[in-house]
Amino acid sequence: EAKGENTLAPGGVCVFKLDAKQAAEKFKNWIKKRWFCPKEAKETAKPKDFKGVYLPYWTFDTQTTTKFTAEYGINRQKRNSKGETVTVTDWYNCSGTHREFVDDQTVCGTTRHEQGLLNGILPYNTADNKSYKPEYVAGFASERYSIGLKDAWEKAKSLISGRLKRNITEKIKNTYHADSVRSLQMSTGFGNIKYKYLLLPVWMACFKYKDKIYKFMVNGQTGKVSGKIPVSPVKVTITVVGVIAALALLWWIANL
Repeated sequence: EAKGENTLAPGGVCVFKLDAKQAAEKFKNWIKKRWFCPKEAKETAKPKDFKGVYLPYWTFDTQTTTKFTAEYGINRQKRNSKGETVTVTDWYNCSGTHREFVDDQTVCGTTRHEQGLLNGILPYNTADNKSYKPEYVAGFASERYSIGLKDAWEKAKSLISGRLKRNITEKIKNTYHADSVRSLQMSTGFGNIKYKYLLLPVWMACFKYKDKIYKFMVNGQTGKVSGKIPVSPVKVTITVVGVIAALALLWWIANL
């Protein structure tokens, strides 16, 4: 349970849309497409002991207002002292205000599982949640949050800031027909903040290959798969050699 605050009851639950058999099928299709995975691993990877778990997530809605300053660059061609054509960038200052409504920014409420795998099965359709009832989670394990509301909000603000930075960068490029943006400074206000505490469905499993365990997860709502796989050194070598050969061929053609 979260330290320092009374534990809240879940406000909603996104129920499992896939059963264990369907999740296993999603995994099989996923691993077939992993080029660097050894053929033997694909054939012997039989997920066992599929475990359905409801994990705690916080979601946040907020109206953001961001004041920003930045420099945008516009490229142009010029000839240098050697007579060669080179690209130079002219830089200009800009500033403005960006308003954006953020809907259901998700933050995982547990640290027990690998964050990289959890990120790999996002997003969830969190709008498709039902008011919590114990019967919805019957037959599945469910975890309480270990990351409380205050800490989750701090993490959400960081994730939202990253999103705003990307969106403002694109906005500047589009507004000024710029090629690049640098020195972006932002000051963001968060208004009308609302949160939900939801339980979201995950299928977890693993497979063994050459005495090593590989974990993976399947989004119990959408079927999206995330996992770690063994890598074939032979396939990596073939790919690298192929890329080098292709680049060498292009260079040879360009210099004919």
